[in-house]
Amino acid sequence: ARIVTDVLMYAEKRDSSQGLIKIKERTVLPDKDCTPLQRSKKTSAMIAIDGGGHTGMYVLYQAVDAAREAVSSTGIALVTTSNTRSSTGATGYYARRLADEGYIAIVLAGSPKGMAVTGGSDPVLGTNPIAIAIPTTGASIVFDSATAAITWFSVINARDNDQQLPGGVAIDETGTATRDPEAAMRGALRT
Repeated sequence: ARIVTDVLMYAEKRDSSQGLIKIKERTVLPDKDCTPLQRSKKTSAMIAIDGGGHTGMYVLYQAVDAAREAVSSTGIALVTTSNTRSSTGATGYYARRLADEGYIAIVLAGSPKGMAVTGGSDPVLGTNPIAIAIPTTGASIVFDSATAAITWFSVINARDNDQQLPGGVAIDETGTATRDPEAAMRGALRT
């Protein structure tokens, strides 16, 4: 619960779509029958974590710890996660944790299909967020972005608050540009 709260509040304080809305949408819960995380070392620098159905935020937090351990002895680390139950939340949170400790971090997350490729109309890609963080002598520099023109949770937030989407971020199920969140949810987000 502490980890989920930290991740959600990190996003909420930055006015990110990855904050408290995830509680309302019930995307922070683990499987009711989750199992302990399984960490397997592929090489000294490569680790795979089976999330056992735990919330993505908890699993990715553990992945950061695994990366820190590996990079301290090898100078580089690659950690993969699988079998998570829910969203990882703001990927910048995890990248910043590593950068604040002096490491360059790249965090990638997959997501369900919801985005059409440029020129297409079918949702074939996820919004697949990317975060890159670089330590500096002051505050770490963090880039955190979805690969879509808008995040899925921004669409949900617009729907729940009876708001229109910005122009050019979504299409309806016929491939026509739309600002209606409901129509966008039936159609696709744009790149």
